[in-house]
Amino acid sequence: MTFEKAKQEFEVRYYLLATSEFEQEIDRSFPNLRTFKTGSALRLYHFIQQLEKGDQLILPHSLLKRAHPKAVEILGENCSVEEEELRSQRREFNLSEIVTEVCATKLIGENNKFANKRKIRKSILNHFKEAFGSKCIELECVGLDPELKFRMKCCGWILTTLFDFGGSKRQIHYGHTITSETTTKPHGIPKMIMGRGISFNAWLGISGQTQWSYLMDEDIEPACDAAMKFCGHFFEIAPKLLKGLEFEKITEK
Repeated sequence: MTFEKAKQEFEVRYYLLATSEFEQEIDRSFPNLRTFKTGSALRLYHFIQQLEKGDQLILPHSLLKRAHPKAVEILGENCSVEEEELRSQRREFNLSEIVTEVCATKLIGENNKFANKRKIRKSILNHFKEAFGSKCIELECVGLDPELKFRMKCCGWILTTLFDFGGSKRQIHYGHTITSETTTKPHGIPKMIMGRGISFNAWLGISGQTQWSYLMDEDIEPACDAAMKFCGHFFEIAPKLLKGLEFEKITEK
C-alpha cells in the first residue's frame, strides 16, 4: 500500500473515531469536558449545555466535518444547514465566554499564585513514567524551559507525545504525532507523518492541542491525572487506527 492510500485510510478512521468519541462524551454527560476550569474545552461544555438534545447530537458532525476536511471529502459527506448554523452559534458564544473567562482568571491571579511550572513538569514526568515508562523507547528533554518528549513504537510507527510548559498563562499542553522512524537528512524530519496534533481537544474538533491554564498547586494532580487518562486512551486505540497500515506494509509511492 502506498503512503498516500494509507494516509487517506487513516484520515477516515480517525474522523470516524473522533465522531464516536464525541458522541460518547455527550451520552455520558461530559465526564471529561466538565473537568476543565478554563479554555476551549470548558467553553464547549458551556455551549453544549444551552443546546437542545437534538442539536447536541448534531454538534459533533458540525465541528468534526470542519476539522477533518480530507476524510469528509473521501466519504462524500457535506455540511448541512443545521451544522453550519451551530458552528456560527458556537463562534458567537465563544467570544462572550472568552471575555468572561479572562476577567475571572485575572481576578484569580491577583489574589493567588499560580502553580510553578517546574513543579508541574516534574509531576507530569513522574506520572507518565509510572503509567507508560515501560512502553517508551526514548525519553528526552528538549528546549530551554524544558519540554518533555516521549517516544514509543506501535505497528512499526513512532508515537511521540510532547508536553509543553511554555506560555505566560498556559501551563501544560500536549499532543501526539504518528511518524516513521526513518528521517531525512540533515534535519532529521520524519519521512512520513501519518498523524499530528492528536489530543483530547482534537478528538472533539475544537483545537489541535489540549491545554490547562491558570492552575493552582491543588490543581496539579487532577490536571496530571486527566492528561494521563487521555494519553492512555490514545495508546489503547492507536493499534486499532493503524491495523492493516503497519509501517512495513507501506511504500513511499
